[in-house]
Amino acid sequence: MDTKIDILREKYPYHKIKCEPQEKCKVCKGTGEHLNGYGEMTLCICTCVGLDGIGELFNDFVKRELKELRKNQ
Repeated sequence: MDTKIDILREKYPYHKIKCEPQEKCKVCKGTGEHLNGYGEMTLCICTCVGLDGIGELFNDFVKRELKELRKNQ
């Protein structure tokens, strides 16, 4: 039986997936994938960086950056 990481590596062969998806990730909720801003399914950063909570940190950073960009338009 394939693990989540094996399935993701097959689906995203050009990414360096080195971690199982984090069950507590607020972005992908443990699936390893999420919808991006264009409505496309994409790989979550929590599968590529071995830091607990990276998805949440990255998500918060992107939200702040987008808020600033929209404010300055």
